[in-house]
Amino acid sequence: MQIRRKLPLSVALVLSVLFAAASATAPAQQSQAPAAQQRQLPTQLSDSALWSIISEFSEQEQSFTTYMVSNETFYPNLVATLLSMNLKGGAYVGVAPEQNYHYIASLRPQIAFVLDIRRQAVIQHLMYKAIFELSANRADFISLLFTKPRPPGISDTAGAFETWTAFWNIVTDTTKFTSNFTRILDQLKKKHNFPLSAYDSSLLHYTYESFYRSGPNIVSNGGSSTNDATATTFGNLTSARDFGGVERSFLANDEGYQVVRQLHLKNLVIPIVGDFAGQHALRAIGRYLHEHNVQLSAFYTSNVETYLQRAGTTGAFYQNVATLPLHSRSVMIRGVSQGRICNLQTVIATGYPGC
Repeated sequence: MQIRRKLPLSVALVLSVLFAAASATAPAQQSQAPAAQQRQLPTQLSDSALWSIISEFSEQEQSFTTYMVSNETFYPNLVATLLSMNLKGGAYVGVAPEQNYHYIASLRPQIAFVLDIRRQAVIQHLMYKAIFELSANRADFISLLFTKPRPPGISDTAGAFETWTAFWNIVTDTTKFTSNFTRILDQLKKKHNFPLSAYDSSLLHYTYESFYRSGPNIVSNGGSSTNDATATTFGNLTSARDFGGVERSFLANDEGYQVVRQLHLKNLVIPIVGDFAGQHALRAIGRYLHEHNVQLSAFYTSNVETYLQRAGTTGAFYQNVATLPLHSRSVMIRGVSQGRICNLQTVIATGYPGC
């Protein structure tokens, strides 16, 4: 394994942060639940409540290209901008795999939903949930995710690149794969009593085995890249820096890691099977947030809007977004044109590209 520092990022960043008054752009569809029906968001969900939300909010899965790892190298600069905007708290909605954790670590939401049309993506986030819960720190997380013994002497204050450096020459422990997988499966099925089906368990095995076989050089399709320092591997991405030279991933420091871990421990990172333009999942999230008096701080779309454009369903997506409880500073984090951050109410009012 070889992880190399990638400084500075070679891609250009386009950031457009648009602010508009809530009264000028608030969509007509965005109606609050009656005050008598509103209740405060629980500080922790029970296991049964989490599974009920996953089951009840989810739509029928659809086939799509496998994305086990992000390929978006520009996220550190977006994270830096989000931090400068002071949007902490509220709710977060996102899509796709681990890049959500970078944004969650910086935004510190009260609750997070990850929406994806693939059941495998939901199971991957449940895999991450188990690994977060079983790993008190970042080195333990990497060790369990990739079935590599933890090297001695890693400090809790070490950065991501320093932590990866310590793992460089650690050989995958092939004797531990089965027992590690059993720990993860037991965490979900026995500790949380999640009724994973045989299909779910097979998806979990397939996903975990991909990380085991490819190691930290795993790329978006689950395969392994070369040792090219510019490759969008899990190791390279999670040690990436912004233009100021600061690491911004959820593995960059213990503080960010613990933000994500604590949300998982409280069952407040909720993966859902759903289509952005579908008729149920996103609207169910909106109803839940309205009922619990929580406004949306950020919606991360990756490049999904590109596919919605091709399918002619962008309008349906914006209608769904309009049902979410927005405020004047709610943002959309887009993974197009090298990344941009847009005011959500402006997006709804003007349509794609919107900013």
